[in-house]
Amino acid sequence: MEYRILIVSEDAAERSRYAKVLVSEPPAAGISYEITTVGSVAAAQLQVTRQRFHLVIVALSQQDDGLELSSRLKDLFPDMRLLLLCEQGVTKSQLKTARLIRASVAESTIDVRSLRAIVADMLGASAMAQKYPPPQGKPADHAEAAIPSINRRSLPEVIKPFLLPFLEELRRQTRSHIAVYTDKDGVVLGQDGEDPAIDVVAITRVLTRSCVQSLEVGTLLRDPGTIHLSVHEGRYYDIYTANVRNDRFLLLFFNKDFANPKLGLIFLLMKRSAEQLGRIN
Repeated sequence: MEYRILIVSEDAAERSRYAKVLVSEPPAAGISYEITTVGSVAAAQLQVTRQRFHLVIVALSQQDDGLELSSRLKDLFPDMRLLLLCEQGVTKSQLKTARLIRASVAESTIDVRSLRAIVADMLGASAMAQKYPPPQGKPADHAEAAIPSINRRSLPEVIKPFLLPFLEELRRQTRSHIAVYTDKDGVVLGQDGEDPAIDVVAITRVLTRSCVQSLEVGTLLRDPGTIHLSVHEGRYYDIYTANVRNDRFLLLFFNKDFANPKLGLIFLLMKRSAEQLGRIN
């Protein structure tokens, strides 16, 4: 599994050092880190609106900008992990604020081995590697290659340039792990996000079969335009499904290690998204 980490520091050398420390030695086989580094709070805010990060590392200085950024991130993404690296002279009030927003704290001069251990522990990376080992016969680095991000042969021309940005934005709004658009046969037409630990294609086919049967209720009620919403609540993943008309489906996967979706909000966003996709189709 690949974990996305954002490193925020005004010091370019410091950003580079932290990134090299983490990517040079992954915590376990099948686990990797994708590192993004930025040098300002403004750049960090822009990045988190474009991409979902499992962990944000903020190097604190005497300025409070880093703490303000951390507080905003916690408001937007309560389940996001935050690691604050404090340089010498950080005040007690800053540390108190860090505790209030449930951020982990370490000294900026932390040694290499300790930094790796803290990051792996915060992400649960080693535990995930044991819980979800890569499938035998498939290299972990290429596990996602079997799932195309978009199946263009099955899509109308009008939706092709629109679909992937649409799924990416929906995933950002819902804080989901994976967003999938599929036809009634379970063929993945578009996908944003990935997880080598699960077979998205197989799960999608099973869920769409059950949803196709549920759509018969609309036919019996002489109301074929109804939207059917369903949820699978599991120990490790929650999966939400909504139909787009009668031959397309929208699915959202939530990894419960990183997100705790709110039922009402997710259904509302999925209903709106299904209606929008239906109009385009």
